[in-house]
Amino acid sequence: MKNQFTGVKSPEKYLRQFSYGGVELKQLLFTILFSLIAIPILLVIIIAESMKIYRFLFLSDPLSPEILLEIPALFFGAYVVFHIPELVNQYNRIRVADEGLYVRVFIYRFIWMFLPWSEIIDTEIAPILDRWMKPMFVIKVKKLTSWHKYLGQQYGVGFHPVILLASDLENRSELLRYINEKLTPPLANLTD
Repeated sequence: MKNQFTGVKSPEKYLRQFSYGGVELKQLLFTILFSLIAIPILLVIIIAESMKIYRFLFLSDPLSPEILLEIPALFFGAYVVFHIPELVNQYNRIRVADEGLYVRVFIYRFIWMFLPWSEIIDTEIAPILDRWMKPMFVIKVKKLTSWHKYLGQQYGVGFHPVILLASDLENRSELLRYINEKLTPPLANLTD
């Protein structure tokens, strides 16, 4: 079994690929900007600000008034580092193979994660509509990234990791139909 952070190699032969049109180039540019530029800068800022707070709390260094302005920057930097991957993981590329699903996820770089059919718990309609005011479907799985778990909580479908299927996903109904056929017993009849 592969480590979550190394991923698996995407299959050479797969039955079908489902992706969001137009998102691939944006994700590529984002990955380059975020991974090579933003993360190192934000980490340096977070470490520097944390050291100032540490010196004040534990070493009795005098606290300058500027530190009060820097504390929100520290929280904003941490928010960006941990929240941006959650936004990117809303648009996963999915490859269907006979043995399960391959999902392309972002863990500060893009990797493929394999989900055998036994790892899929359920598919359902989220109580929140997508940006086009159409139903948002989710695939609940046993394990994926912590950002996918947060997505499940954010979209009101529980504490399991989820893969979001917005109406932007090309051939979404075909993917839902294929998943429904592969799982035993078949899940609810979900259609667009």
